[in-house]
Amino acid sequence: MANHRTFTVKDLLDAAATLEKQGKPINGNALRRIVGSGRPSSLMDAYNDEVKKGKVLLPEKAQQEVEAIESYDLPVEIKEELELGLQAISGMISRCNDLAHHVVGQRLNKAVDEARKARVTAENAMAEANDNESKAWDAVDDIQKQLVEAQALNDTQAKRIIELEQQLKGSENVITGLQNTEKLIKKQVNDIQANLESAEKRTSEAEGKLAEVRDQLGNVLAELKAERVNVGNLTSEQKSLVKSIGALEGKLSAAEAQAEKAQSERDAAFVQQSRSAEMVAALNLKINELQHKLGQVED
Repeated sequence: MANHRTFTVKDLLDAAATLEKQGKPINGNALRRIVGSGRPSSLMDAYNDEVKKGKVLLPEKAQQEVEAIESYDLPVEIKEELELGLQAISGMISRCNDLAHHVVGQRLNKAVDEARKARVTAENAMAEANDNESKAWDAVDDIQKQLVEAQALNDTQAKRIIELEQQLKGSENVITGLQNTEKLIKKQVNDIQANLESAEKRTSEAEGKLAEVRDQLGNVLAELKAERVNVGNLTSEQKSLVKSIGALEGKLSAAEAQAEKAQSERDAAFVQQSRSAEMVAALNLKINELQHKLGQVED
């Protein structure tokens, strides 16, 4: 994917103009130092493109002004003497020039060789420096990209942490709700068990009363049977026993009614006991389900 330009053409042209005014060479690293962004190679490529488009005005050579020199004709005698003098001077100048040319040529050749070597050394050093600077700018850009990516990753992780904290808070609320529900159900189970124990106690008491009534009924029946045996030989005294028999029969009816009531109470107690047992089983099943869910949430 192509990198997006971080500089404008105006910034590039302004930087080139600044380097030109300062008399400095225009290269990628120099442009980067002034623009402050972009890779040196990209800056130089963009500058060359602008030069090709004609948007960069290269410095023009100063036109040299040639002044016209007026010439005058000399007399023949003076002109001949002047020519002889000029010939002598020309010969002397030629000899001096040859000597100077020889000396200067030697020195110039030596200086040219030294300058060429110095130039090669400087060019190598400059090329190495430019390459190192270009690599340094590339490293800066790479680090900046890594910083942006790290900041984006940090923001993503921060959002994820917030989401996990919210999920944890929601899970804690669910756990608290399940724990409260478990406590409530346990309380209901305890209450039902207490009611069941109370019902069992009442059932036991009803069975005891029923046994007592049955014993009383047996005694009354035995007395009634004994009295009926003696009815055959009624006497004046035995007539009063008839009344007592009626009273005993009334007691018998009352005892039977009481026995039926005790039987009904016992049956009702058995029904309540059965219902309580069913409710306890259902609540225990619900507690097991809640404990299973609570274990899953805690995991």
